[in-house]
Amino acid sequence: MSWRRKRARPDRNQPALIKDLEALGMSVVDLSGVGRGCPDLLVGWKNVSLLVEVKDPMQPRRKRDLRDSQKTFFAEWQGGEAIRAETAVDVLDWFCLNGHVLEKDVRNARLTLGVLGA
Repeated sequence: MSWRRKRARPDRNQPALIKDLEALGMSVVDLSGVGRGCPDLLVGWKNVSLLVEVKDPMQPRRKRDLRDSQKTFFAEWQGGEAIRAETAVDVLDWFCLNGHVLEKDVRNARLTLGVLGA
């Protein structure tokens, strides 16, 4: 069975999110063409990998919920963490909350993104 789907439909905010993550020094691989509920991005930072399902914050709440195939993937995935994110700050916060980065790294990253509340 193939993991490729015919046509990926990345969320509208995905290119900007990738650009922001890369500006923070994160490695990003676009997986949005894989399909079958696989998250959109593989993000690496500080020797930690994270799967990220991108959702557009401008969409109504129902369109930002995980689809059934995504819920199944999240439930069955036996690798590292997989999260849902609308912004680069969501990804950054995951790294911070899970103890993978130092507070000064988070503060510097927030300054790079121009986000207050560092």
